Amino acid sequence: MKPLKRPLSAKWVRFLSTVHPHTLTVVGLAINVLLLFVTTALALGAFLQWVAVRNTLVEIQKQTPAVLQSGKAALTSAKTAQAALEVSQRPWLVITGTKIPSVGVNSLAFMSYDLDLQVDNTGLTPATNTALLTDMFLGSPHVSLSIPEEMAKTCHKLDKVGPLSGIMVPPQKKQFALSRQPNFVTSYTPLRSALKTAHIDPQTGNRQVSATLVTCVLYRSPISNDVHHTAQIFDVIMIFSESEASRIQSGRMAANEPILLRYSRISLFKNPVINDLVD
Repeated sequence: MKPLKRPLSAKWVRFLSTVHPHTLTVVGLAINVLLLFVTTALALGAFLQWVAVRNTLVEIQKQTPAVLQSGKAALTSAKTAQAALEVSQRPWLVITGTKIPSVGVNSLAFMSYDLDLQVDNTGLTPATNTALLTDMFLGSPHVSLSIPEEMAKTCHKLDKVGPLSGIMVPPQKKQFALSRQPNFVTSYTPLRSALKTAHIDPQTGNRQVSATLVTCVLYRSPISNDVHHTAQIFDVIMIFSESEASRIQSGRMAANEPILLRYSRISLFKNPVINDLVD
């Protein structure tokens, strides 16, 4: 039977017992120095990595404004190109003719009117969803300082949603007819009061009632979602005969006999305040 081998730990114990104590001290110091070197090397490597990351971050921060500026420039350039395309290809409507065929006055001296317009589309694409908005105000336009504001209100009533319905005006189309009736008069001054202060023709006794007409055409473009406007303001002179003025002022008008003014007694003059608004 073979004798049992001694455990490995016992061999090491016997070996170490034969080693000189100074040798063990030297070996321990060497191991500590080695560990210190390894630790220092790892720390130095980590530090160098941190420095590299920091330098990269600084470089990125330096380049970021230039990159952002380049991006903004590219975006601006794209928007400019898109805007130029829309300007060159969009429809352009201009009002070339305006007429009020008739004005009606009922038994309560309430007024309504018909309106006919002609527009030219000088653009290269059709004007879609074309809608006509209009307002008339009794009273002298020369003393009413709010007419431009009223014009802006009329034109911008549908800006949020745009005209949802309307007709199409073909490109390069001239004298395209638009009409809307009836429209209703908004009075700064009631008609009865306007007739009292109206100019009286000394020869005929006719009374000239002044009013202001705001006309605005809204339309869309097939190449953008923008709502466009073209508008004009007119001074209106309506001629009432002496008997008509008397009936309106006295309230003797019958409900079934409204007063109807035809085009021949309605004059339009472009208001010098603002005209030909196109955008």
